[in-house]
Amino acid sequence: MVNGQLALLTYPLYVVECQHYLKGDAMKYHAIPASIIVKPVDEPIFYEYATIISIQDEAAGPFVKVSQPGAEHEDNAITIEGTEWPLIRDSIQDMLNVTQGLEADTLNGGD
Repeated sequence: MVNGQLALLTYPLYVVECQHYLKGDAMKYHAIPASIIVKPVDEPIFYEYATIISIQDEAAGPFVKVSQPGAEHEDNAITIEGTEWPLIRDSIQDMLNVTQGLEADTLNGGD
């Protein structure tokens, strides 16, 4: 958060170049934010209604998954209260922005 506003994520957050321990040559590494957890301030991260927004990739390109794995929903639905929607919406958009960066990075050969 920056001044009470959600700071939008951009890809990559940072790039590190270091020596590869097997190959001996320099390699670049990206730090990729893979998930965001939205939950009430006074609840733990394993709270059953915590909403997890994560980046997934099943070899067909990255996509965003929204889940509440601790909640037992009959129809695999998630529950969202009106007060938490703006943060969930913004977090989903952040993760989508990261996936677009991942796709562009793949198309450009990792540079």
